[in-house]
Amino acid sequence: MEPAIDFLTTDSQTYISNLYSTDRTDIEGAYSLSYLSGTGEESYFGEKDTGPNGNNKESTSILHMDKADWYDEAVSELTEILKECGSENWDGHGSLPISYGTYSKARELLKLIPQSLPKPSIVPEPENEIGFEWWIDPKTSFVISVKDDDKITFAGLLGKNREIWGVEVFEDSFPQLIYENVKRLFSQSNGY
Repeated sequence: MEPAIDFLTTDSQTYISNLYSTDRTDIEGAYSLSYLSGTGEESYFGEKDTGPNGNNKESTSILHMDKADWYDEAVSELTEILKECGSENWDGHGSLPISYGTYSKARELLKLIPQSLPKPSIVPEPENEIGFEWWIDPKTSFVISVKDDDKITFAGLLGKNREIWGVEVFEDSFPQLIYENVKRLFSQSNGY
C-alpha cells in the first residue's frame, strides 16, 4: 500500500512511489525529498500509522553527543558535493546550484547528528538542498534535508503502512523526533 502523499509536489510523490516500488540498489542517492516545505517558523510534522495506535506526537530536541567516528569522511563528502554541484544544472535536469550557505548548514547539522546513529548517505538535491539518508530497504528509509535557511525537512518510511514527514526548525541540537525515528528505523531491522 502506498502512502497518502497528496500534499507533496509531483517530484516528491514520485520519490515516495519509487521507494515503495523500486529496488534501490542501483539508484541509491538518486532521489531525495527536496520539496517538503513549511510556513512560518513553527515546527510541524505529519505521521500516519494504520495500526491500532495511530497518533501524533510532540516534537522536542536532544543535545548532540560527541562527533561520530565518521565525521571527517562525511565532511569530505560534503566538500565534494559543493565542488561538483556548485553550478546550475549540475545534474543535467535543471537543478539549482548547491550554495555555500547550504553546505554550511549541512556541515552544522552533521556536527549535531548523535554518535549513536550510523553514518547517513550524503546526497545533493536539485533544489539547493543536501540530503542525509538512512536506507535499509524500499519500505524502510529516512531522509533529512537542509538548505540555507532555518528548516530541516524530513520524511521516512518505517515499514509496512508506516510513514512520517514534516519540518523541524534548525536549532543548536538534533531534533528529538528525527533522532527517535532514525533509531526506530534500525531497531526494526537489526535489533539496533
